[in-house]
Amino acid sequence: MAKTRDIVLSSTAINLYKRCNWSYFLKYILGWRPEEDKTHFRVGGHWAKCQELYNLEVNSLCPECGKNRNINPDCYLCQGTGNVQQDPMQTVLRYLNFSYAEKPDFISHENWDTERLTLLHAFVGYKWRYPKEEYEVIATEIPFSLPIIDPATGKKISACRLDGMIDQLWRHKNTGRIVIGEQKSTGSSLENGEFWEHLMLTGQVQTYSYAAWMLWVGGALKKYGLKPEEAVIVQPVYDVWKKPNISPKKLTQADSKKFVETGEYYGEKFDVLCGTNFEKDGPLINDIRSTIELGAKEGVFAIRETPEMYAARLLQDITERPDFYFARKEVPIEEADLKEFADDCVKLVKTIRYIEKNGLWLRDAKGCKNPGKCDYYKACHEHRNHPLVSDQPPEGYSCYFSEDD
Repeated sequence: MAKTRDIVLSSTAINLYKRCNWSYFLKYILGWRPEEDKTHFRVGGHWAKCQELYNLEVNSLCPECGKNRNINPDCYLCQGTGNVQQDPMQTVLRYLNFSYAEKPDFISHENWDTERLTLLHAFVGYKWRYPKEEYEVIATEIPFSLPIIDPATGKKISACRLDGMIDQLWRHKNTGRIVIGEQKSTGSSLENGEFWEHLMLTGQVQTYSYAAWMLWVGGALKKYGLKPEEAVIVQPVYDVWKKPNISPKKLTQADSKKFVETGEYYGEKFDVLCGTNFEKDGPLINDIRSTIELGAKEGVFAIRETPEMYAARLLQDITERPDFYFARKEVPIEEADLKEFADDCVKLVKTIRYIEKNGLWLRDAKGCKNPGKCDYYKACHEHRNHPLVSDQPPEGYSCYFSEDD
């Protein structure tokens, strides 16, 4: 008799199943993963890392050298000292410069540099928006692998579990209250409720709140210094950055002329070198060549922002409307929500078991591009007739299952 396949639920798995159970089948049953670098994952990962590095304790052991148990004289974080440096913003800068030192072939130099400078200037804007930190971090990256328990019987469901990782636990510096800390980046609006509604619909909030509660009840959080009499942790606080919806642009002819003459742009000073071939090659701006578009009249032109010019405009925009870019909000969740989530996990496991046993996986066209294009859009459309074999994924995908899975 074949062994029953373990079902591993997570915030991502639950969301994907709700969006389209065919995509869930491709990812979690066949094990197909897209090979291309997803910009939003890369940017989001760097944003979280910037937060982590900025909050390192000064003079503490360098995380990179400590990880390797050897002080690297060329370490980009500690510069060979073995300890975290005094200026946290310089640490963030060195991290971003190191991370963006090598460019992927499928990204242009302009876009790669723009991405790096967007992260840097957005982080500068973030620290300006929140100059005094109201929370202290008491635990980071807390993994969980929990049994799925049927609330009706109190018994564990066999061959399934709930996995994931809680970003952080925070203690409020004034009240001492403990909350779940989640630092995220998003392309959605923070002002019209779209992002917050999506959080609740995907089950992300419920997943982390339920996991934190289960870990607390089971005593797994004692090692982080949480006393048994401290309040049960269920409330998450989301600290969110909205990624810009502006990008490098072409200046007007009037603004181009003014910039070339003064070198000033959104409060920053640039070195502008026009040269003898200015009308052909464009100006050098801080040693970066900008493209130029000549006007109908002699001496009239329009230049395109370099990544550094764009970053100056972005930082100005952040200071003028910070609430457009940043939000820090506690998401309310009640005990009834946790019980409902536990019940939904049981229903989901039973549903997946039934669908898998009877081969009832269905495509849901509504989820192909909403919200955003699904990672499995090409697999479903361009490679619709590709054999559904785990270790034979279509072009652009690879199988992440090991031989033992």
